[in-house]
Amino acid sequence: MKKNVIFSNLFFFLSINISLFSFLACEKIEETNGILVENQPLEKSTLPACLQSFPNILVNTTSDITDFVGNQQVVDLPGPDGLISLHEAMIAAENTPGSQYIGFNIPVNDIGFNGKVFTIVPTVPLPELCNNGTTVDGGTQALFTGNTNPFGPEIVLDGSLAGETGGISVRSDSNTFRNLVIHSFEFAGIQFNEDP
Repeated sequence: MKKNVIFSNLFFFLSINISLFSFLACEKIEETNGILVENQPLEKSTLPACLQSFPNILVNTTSDITDFVGNQQVVDLPGPDGLISLHEAMIAAENTPGSQYIGFNIPVNDIGFNGKVFTIVPTVPLPELCNNGTTVDGGTQALFTGNTNPFGPEIVLDGSLAGETGGISVRSDSNTFRNLVIHSFEFAGIQFNEDP
C-alpha cells in the first residue's frame, strides 16, 4: 500500500535535495482571467555551482502532448512533432540512466505565453520521478527569453485539468525543483511518495 508523504514531512524531506522557490511568502494581490496573480516581488534564485552545467533536456512548448510511445530516452528527443513537452522530458529523464537536467526554452509565440509567464496545463498526471537525480529548473527560461516576469518564475504548472493527482510526484532521492509556480492540482504541488 502506498503512503503519501507531503511537503511538510521532514523525515522524507531530508532524503530529498529540493529547492522550492515559488511556494515561499507569496500573497494574493489580484485575480486576472480567473488565475491568481502573485504580485509580491521575489528574488530569483541563481544556479548553485553544482548546477551550472547546461540542461541536457530543453522543454520548448507549453503543450502537454506526448507524440511517442514506449520507453523513450533523452537521445530519442524530440518526438515526431519536433517539440519537447514537459511530459516528454520527464519520461525521457526517467528512462535515461544517471542524473538529468530539464530546462526550458519556450518561444514567446507559444500559445501558453501571456506576455509574462509560460503556463503548462497538464491534461493527465505527469510521470512519477523514480530515477534519482532529476532537476527541473524553470529559471532556465529567462536565459533564452529574458526576465519576462519580474515578480517571480516564468514557468507555471496549472493543474486544473490534470485530474485527481498532485503536480510533480517523487519517489526517489536527490531531485531538485527550482523557479516554478505550481497551482490548482487536486493534491500537493510536489508530492513525495514512498512504499511502507
